[in-house]
Amino acid sequence: MNESFRIKRILLLATVGMLLLILFPDLGFIQEHSNVVSANDLIIGDDSPNEKLLIENTYHHYGNVYLTNQGEIEVKNGEFRVYGNIWAFHESKIIVNSSTFGFLSVTKWQFSINLFNTSELRVENSNIYSNLFPNLINPNNDSKISFINVTFTDWFSCKMADNSSVEVKDSYGPKGWASEFFFMDSAQGNFSNIDGIINVFTVFHDGSVIDYSPLWNEYVFHFEFPADVPFASGIDYSFIIDDCYIYGNSPLLEKGCDVTVRNCITSVIIRPINDDSLNISGLVANTYQSDWNAPLSDRQFRAVNSILRNWHLHMFDYSSVNLVNSIFSEILSIYWNCSLYMRNTIYKGDAGPFWVFGESTVFARECVFFAQDPWGLNPVVYVKDLGTLALYNCYVYTDFTMEDYATVYLLNSETFREPMLLDASELWVAKINSPPTGLSNDSVPISGSAYIDTAPASNISFGSYQLSYAGPPDYDVYTPIGPERTEPVKDGILESWNTSTLTPAIYYLRLDMKDINLTDNVSVYWVINIQRSDVLHYPPSEPQALLAIENNNNVELNWNPPLDNGNASITGYTIYRGLSMGSLSPVAEVGNQTQFIDGNVTPGTTYFYRISATNKMGEGPLSELEIISMNPLMDLILTTSDISFSSSTPMEGQMITIYGDIKAQNLTQSELVWVKMEIDGVSVDVKPVTISGSSTQVQFNWTAEEGNHDISLDVDIVNSVDESHEDNNVATKQISVSESSKPDLVIESNSIEFSNNAPLEYDVVMINATIFAYNLSEDLFVVVDLLVDDEQKAYITRKISSTDTLVQFNWTTQKGDHDITIAVDSINSITESNEGNNRATRKLTVLQKSEPDLSISGMYIVQSVFNESEVIDIGATITAVNLTGEIQLTVEFYVDDVLESEKSITVANGANDIQFKWTVSEGGHNFKIKIDTTNIVVESDESNNIALKDIYVSIQTEKPKEKEEDWSFPWAILIVGLLFLVLAPFIGLIMGTRGRRKNSQKKESYK
Repeated sequence: MNESFRIKRILLLATVGMLLLILFPDLGFIQEHSNVVSANDLIIGDDSPNEKLLIENTYHHYGNVYLTNQGEIEVKNGEFRVYGNIWAFHESKIIVNSSTFGFLSVTKWQFSINLFNTSELRVENSNIYSNLFPNLINPNNDSKISFINVTFTDWFSCKMADNSSVEVKDSYGPKGWASEFFFMDSAQGNFSNIDGIINVFTVFHDGSVIDYSPLWNEYVFHFEFPADVPFASGIDYSFIIDDCYIYGNSPLLEKGCDVTVRNCITSVIIRPINDDSLNISGLVANTYQSDWNAPLSDRQFRAVNSILRNWHLHMFDYSSVNLVNSIFSEILSIYWNCSLYMRNTIYKGDAGPFWVFGESTVFARECVFFAQDPWGLNPVVYVKDLGTLALYNCYVYTDFTMEDYATVYLLNSETFREPMLLDASELWVAKINSPPTGLSNDSVPISGSAYIDTAPASNISFGSYQLSYAGPPDYDVYTPIGPERTEPVKDGILESWNTSTLTPAIYYLRLDMKDINLTDNVSVYWVINIQRSDVLHYPPSEPQALLAIENNNNVELNWNPPLDNGNASITGYTIYRGLSMGSLSPVAEVGNQTQFIDGNVTPGTTYFYRISATNKMGEGPLSELEIISMNPLMDLILTTSDISFSSSTPMEGQMITIYGDIKAQNLTQSELVWVKMEIDGVSVDVKPVTISGSSTQVQFNWTAEEGNHDISLDVDIVNSVDESHEDNNVATKQISVSESSKPDLVIESNSIEFSNNAPLEYDVVMINATIFAYNLSEDLFVVVDLLVDDEQKAYITRKISSTDTLVQFNWTTQKGDHDITIAVDSINSITESNEGNNRATRKLTVLQKSEPDLSISGMYIVQSVFNESEVIDIGATITAVNLTGEIQLTVEFYVDDVLESEKSITVANGANDIQFKWTVSEGGHNFKIKIDTTNIVVESDESNNIALKDIYVSIQTEKPKEKEEDWSFPWAILIVGLLFLVLAPFIGLIMGTRGRRKNSQKKESYK
């Protein structure tokens, strides 16, 4: 072969290889992250399919995360937390193992994990954590989620739809609950061995018919839905529950369903979707129904012998609802363009948040928002995306959060917690506080608020406000009061009103407020009575239309103001009461109001009432007489002497029973009430009790704690029973608990054992450790850590009982001397008598593993003179070291880079001979023998598995003569060779180097 041409080929191959490395530096590599904080959106799979992000140690990302084109995120022995939403498309995967995974949330229900197109979320041996705030998981389109041996530090709501599936197994919720799951649209679920409360909600859509008893507050050994539910049809999803504690399996009602619940305690969810238009009225919580059909026109719901604990409203997809005169525990107006009108409705907030998401709009008038939150989920009024919430004459007592481009209008309304504004959200406040009355020919100060609060990214700011009034004879015409004001006011004087030109009458005030861009405006109204100030004053006439109403255990009095106020403002009213017409005496004085509730009354007694009005000139005459007879009411009574304990001298850690004997007076029928137990003012347990007869006993169990404690029982905590006296339902009794030996968890060095005491590097060693427990009164869950050289390698959550407990870990070894440490209860969740014996260490030495090596050398040809078409032997020596036994290998023989033949041989340690047959042909040839072409043996050196040899074959004739070298390399062959060599530049480089080194000395011997 021409030497100059060989050099040119080598240079060309090297150039192509370097060019590939320059153009594609990441070809074939996985991105790795450790101890990283990044911002902006993260996209996996946009550059190429199957792109993978490997996360080890800690990686916090600020921004949304997107996976597409089978992209994958793997979190291994680390922490991955996101301030943003996670979206997975096109068979993408999120794999979490032995790690912490979740969100960097700063508000409740802030972020979500969304799976589409057969994507997967798989979490094993890990913690789900989102900074103590609840969040969402939404699997769709055949996607899968699984949680195996997971600790749910925070709450997640999972909507199972579109043939998606979920598996939760061997998991734990340290706060007493795990998560909630909504089932619909051919979804599947499997729940087993969950130590914590989970909620399961079942969706019944158009055509669904079912008659069943929902699970509630039960430990379920086995339950299949809908396989073992009778009278069910039109249901396409299913789930199985084994060994789990279910707090709620609530029906979720869509348009066209027909659902009956029997003999249960349950919550009910109403779910308008797909342009549904629904009127809801008169649905209240904590009601018992013997046989009742809900007043819902487009869906059927029947309750038989059941207690309806809570009502929920979940709105989707352009639905609209008119909700009046009701009590709801959760209200969600989510995606997209939902419309909700609320009036005279209470949001209790005891079973979920109040959401306004997407482009939904909610208008509430005369409503109250509470946050009665027994489970620690912290329900909130939460407005996000492009949601709009307008509150008129409302009171908000719960947390208030706004996000994205949300807008909230507080119109003559009050929030008792400071709203949290994030992103570009806006809060408009317009309010008139006072006064209710004023004098003519005076300067009347009008107080209130007019301002706009915005989040940092909002481009809206306060513009101006204008006060105006309307009065007789035309209440539709408003006249400005003062100029348009451009300075905002927070709880101050909006304007001073000159009333010198006004006649005494009722007037309407209006406050109009605009932003600086004039893109939006709001208005609120106020009623004011302008009275004369320039005539003779005298006491008022008698109040009008006195009416007494029996209301539970009190009397409600209502009246109208006097027809003549004596030309002076009414300053108050005096309430007169007696047991006969002639025995009336004052019982109360009130301010300028037209209602009074007399709570100091006795059921079964007849009362006589009259009232008088007072102004600055004195008291006026008494009103007409009003008589009312009180019906005898039932009274539930609990006193200190009614509370007793199963042990009067309990020890710390002892389980004792607390008894309460509830007395009932004037009981006409059985009543279901809720009884709460408090320990030192902290609620511990709540249970339903049916009151029947003159005395009913309730029982609670409590694990005693050392010290003196106040045990309180509170009967009928939701006031479901009308009583003659509400102040005798609570009683407290003290108990003294003696100190006992605290539990102690112990682990010792000699209790740590290895499956292999002399392992080689890369071996998998099983580490067994025995935990000894002393003075345990009940099973406890603790975290057990495996540390290697003080670095955490794994952890598990294990149930510890009074017997010895075995824990196991697997560790892939690394060479060297190592300290293997097992740490029990590293987070100190248990108070122990001795915290110093929770760690033990044992040393383990790992030896370096000698890897086998195969090499081939000494290629030889058994003759030097050849005849045309003669078959000759070409051989080489295969040398093997560090093999543990014989191994079968494939050996290939190439001539001029074309596979000539191959053999399968048995190789053992030492030298092994191999020979191939070749039919002689004249000219220059390149021989190559390759061993272990399928990489059966993992070797310490893979570069010595090829032997090369160049020869020139001269055919023996009658008169041998030298053959002149006449080498050429057609361009077509060059192109084909380059296509092959681009795929393997480094193999070409090796071939060229060996050929150049041996060519000159070998070619002469075969001429």
